[in-house]
Amino acid sequence: MVALGRDELELIEQLVRHGRTVVSSALLAVAGIGAGDPRRNAVLIEVGNAASTARAQGMISPERRAQIARHLGRALEERERRIAA
Repeated sequence: MVALGRDELELIEQLVRHGRTVVSSALLAVAGIGAGDPRRNAVLIEVGNAASTARAQGMISPERRAQIARHLGRALEERERRIAA
């Protein structure tokens, strides 16, 4: 498992709360272009965790949480397509 640093975790939290395209932005900013699946997976997991926490704290709406969940699903589907290829 890949551990993300404190700065990376804080960036993900900020993107979840204020970013329009949180999943793609987090992957690009934290994992970087050409990152391997373990790093990308760590970012996706943390985006999901941050979104759940932000929703539980009332920082984002249920609609925003659902939107992030859809984007996470798409990113995971893309990962599965890459693995299958």
